[in-house]
Amino acid sequence: MIVLRAAAASQTTQQFARTADAIIIQDPIYGDAIIQETTLIKLLESPAIQRLKEVTQHGITAFLGWTPPVTRFEHSVGAMLLVRKLGCGK
Repeated sequence: MIVLRAAAASQTTQQFARTADAIIIQDPIYGDAIIQETTLIKLLESPAIQRLKEVTQHGITAFLGWTPPVTRFEHSVGAMLLVRKLGCGK
């Protein structure tokens, strides 16, 4: 199992693990989620989405300590988990 983590600049609370056919996400708000859809796995691993790990959600204020150091990647994954939890996309 390969463990994928967000960029070092971020103090993420989400944990990611990759198996042969799934991505396991541990999120403190939405709980554990297993992503097995090939399309979502390819999307989460794409360079465009991986680049979001280097972009802070709150801009410069995250570096100043005024807001939590959340990345756009973490925000996007959290939004995906919320949508899944609400039953959308089934």
